Amino acid sequence: MTKGTREEDNLPCLGFLPYLGVAAVVKLETLMLSPRFVLTIFVVLQVADGLITFGAVRVFGLAAEANPVLQTWMQLLGPGVTLLTAKTVACAGAVLLYCAGRQRTLIALTTLVVSLAVGPWLAVLHDV
Repeated sequence: MTKGTREEDNLPCLGFLPYLGVAAVVKLETLMLSPRFVLTIFVVLQVADGLITFGAVRVFGLAAEANPVLQTWMQLLGPGVTLLTAKTVACAGAVLLYCAGRQRTLIALTTLVVSLAVGPWLAVLHDV
């Protein structure tokens, strides 16, 4: 590193993001470690899981849901209300973790959603 330059100036850059309405340079490493990015991925995965589960329950019945608690609530309230409530609670919890600065916990939960929720659905639907 030469005198008078910052180390972060040497990081790879994604470029300007004009769709934000602001000329912002986002560094690749900052984006990948950003708590907001992790929260966004978590929310996107929750929405994907909810939509896939809703479709599967409509096609295959309540047996498509592996969680017995959600199965019970689906019988009582219906799949739409149950999944919307469950995913909203999950996202609200993720926002609380984000606000509390618990990024590692949020990363761990996001990994669990990929491996235990969305991943298995994608594997099942790949064969259909």
